[in-house]
Amino acid sequence: MSMRLTRLLVLIGLCLLPVVALAQQEKATVNPALAILIVRSQPDAAAAPTEGLTGGVAVRLTGEEVTVEGVIWRQIQPPSGTLGWVPDSQEGVATLVLSDEAPQLTNDTVVAPVAAPLASSGERTVAVDLLIVYSEPDAASAPVEAIARDVQVSIIDKNEPSTGERWLQIQTPSGTLGWVPEILDGVITLVNAATNGALAIGSQAVIFGTNLPVVLYTEAALDSQPLEAIVSGVPVVLTDGPVEVNNVRWWEVRSPSGAVGWVQETVDGQVVLIAPDALPTPTPIPTAVPQATAAPAVPTTLGVGVEVQILSLDPAFPLHAAPSNTSQTLTTLPRSTQASIIGGPVQVDETSTTGNDAPEQFVWWQIRTADGTEGWIQEAYYGEPILRIFDPANPVNPVICVLNTLRDVNIRSGPGTQFEQIASRKGAGNLLAADGQFGNISDPGNHWWRLAEGFWIRNDLVSEQTRESCAALPIVTQ
Repeated sequence: MSMRLTRLLVLIGLCLLPVVALAQQEKATVNPALAILIVRSQPDAAAAPTEGLTGGVAVRLTGEEVTVEGVIWRQIQPPSGTLGWVPDSQEGVATLVLSDEAPQLTNDTVVAPVAAPLASSGERTVAVDLLIVYSEPDAASAPVEAIARDVQVSIIDKNEPSTGERWLQIQTPSGTLGWVPEILDGVITLVNAATNGALAIGSQAVIFGTNLPVVLYTEAALDSQPLEAIVSGVPVVLTDGPVEVNNVRWWEVRSPSGAVGWVQETVDGQVVLIAPDALPTPTPIPTAVPQATAAPAVPTTLGVGVEVQILSLDPAFPLHAAPSNTSQTLTTLPRSTQASIIGGPVQVDETSTTGNDAPEQFVWWQIRTADGTEGWIQEAYYGEPILRIFDPANPVNPVICVLNTLRDVNIRSGPGTQFEQIASRKGAGNLLAADGQFGNISDPGNHWWRLAEGFWIRNDLVSEQTRESCAALPIVTQ
């Protein structure tokens, strides 16, 4: 029998080994026929991956075994010591085979020899706890490696599918070529770190200092197709760049609407894209104030002539042409936008623009922003704050942390499930702005984000667009 045929029969035997005997064993080995075995936090294919094991790695079986939707899951202890779950088969191949070798618990990592790097478009750093590398730009393809946070990789190519879910081809330190999603649970997977207020891929930036909207283009060129206009104060996430075109630096960004395109860093010589930590402290809109020996008292009620700020739970809120949800939307005002009340109030009974909410009595005010834009906006929206009287000593700060809902979520009056539910969002993909946090961020089930005073959402119900910016929010009490 030829050597090649013998090896083929051995490989087939590994794939067909019976797994029923594993239930009585304490030791097993990851099937050498697998390139990588994904270990998950729960016995569920949708659960978060915790580790990736290559074929031949010895593991301990804890004896815990469950069947979920016809799939047998076993709890194992890999050499790292972290408990996790694996299915009995992966891609039709048995995941574990019998072994007499017990793993030695260690924190050491075996690193494969580094292959000669290919031509890359830049070095990036993994920004998620565990990133699975796939053979194709598709999560249904075979995993080839798993890499941890802070590992550096090289970008080789990009895949631009019609679905808008972009994948990046990378080369890992081991020399492995594979594909990873650009966005995972709303978080950019590969970043380059920003320092001292610098712009960097994976970090947030803010459109700032312009009276006119900044146009988002399909390409880094003024003659390419415009996608949308972004007003001053709106946060975006940098996804690629920079590139220099005709002495102008362009960045690819993802806007709060989810649109991805290119914006200029400067327009007519004025910087319009800056890092959040480079933002100046908000100052009052200049108005004619009678001379007095003491600072004027902050008003306690809304009225014509009162200075206000936008305090929506969303990163931005629409300004209407008339006091009605069905009237034309003139623009969206970013949270923290300052304005003067010039008309109102007008009370209108109606539903939201979707028509899915119960009738509500909305109180509308006509406002004028610093750039002269005038329109109508609600005082509150189904119990959620929209307008807040401007207080120079305690202003609403520009948004630096944007959250993305993962499913239906409840918003509560305090940081805990014992507090009253006072608002909600339906489905995944809703954007919310946070200004504080409570609890230990490493324990998502007991960590809460504050959207505004008296409005809280639990960490494990959302993902952060930029983890570092959200983690830097101040710790606040109930």
